[in-house]
Amino acid sequence: MIAGVVYTALRGLVNDRCYPSRFPQEEERPTWPAIRYTLSGNNEPTICGTDTKATDDTRAVIDVVAVTHGAMLALVDQVIVALQSTDPPCYRDGESIETFNPDTKTHRCILQYQFFASSP
Repeated sequence: MIAGVVYTALRGLVNDRCYPSRFPQEEERPTWPAIRYTLSGNNEPTICGTDTKATDDTRAVIDVVAVTHGAMLALVDQVIVALQSTDPPCYRDGESIETFNPDTKTHRCILQYQFFASSP
């Protein structure tokens, strides 16, 4: 469920180069900019037991990658705006981390979000 929410919110920012878990392995080098997201769920037990995956709270780690630092920063701003009105709601959780990959010669920002599927 959350994978579809993340993909739908972000795909248009990078011409559908929004990938779960890993970037595709292409013969030459991947096309940038691109976004990768990794999800992990947490089901809080209640007095009634636990619900289905549809109500899991989900952490999303989103990697925003671009060739230049400026392009990466601009894309990060677009990702933040795109995720502000998701259903279910989410919030940015923790710090963002910026790195440079010398192998791919790309700039990356790691964003962390928490989605609350159990919230209306």
